[in-house]
Amino acid sequence: MINKVILVGNLGSDPKTYTFDDGNMVTNFNLATSEKYTNKKGDKVDNTEWHNVTTYGKTAELATQYLSKGSKIYLEGKIKTSKYEKDGEERYKTEIVANNITFLSTQRDTNQDATATATVTPTASVVLNESDDLPF
Repeated sequence: MINKVILVGNLGSDPKTYTFDDGNMVTNFNLATSEKYTNKKGDKVDNTEWHNVTTYGKTAELATQYLSKGSKIYLEGKIKTSKYEKDGEERYKTEIVANNITFLSTQRDTNQDATATATVTPTASVVLNESDDLPF
């Protein structure tokens, strides 16, 4: 079975990073994806979905260092749903655990955004890649 997600969107907030006692890191941010279409009545519709994204390890570290609100990214990961209890009620949280992030926009100077379309090594801050867990 495969649990794989691919999203392209913009960060809705600056990443928030937490460092554990053992030095491991986790970074969370919201990602907005949009689709535009014309409905049967001929009206133009703009539908935005919000996704909770979590990254770990080196990907979390680099995401914190290079991403900010409005950054456009391509990500690959998996869907994870957690169950928890709050005020005596069962609740669920669904998130995207990203293991590969490609920056589609970077800030090359303080006033101008540029688009990066090439895949570059993590040291150049464009591609963040954790190990793939593909079954094939």
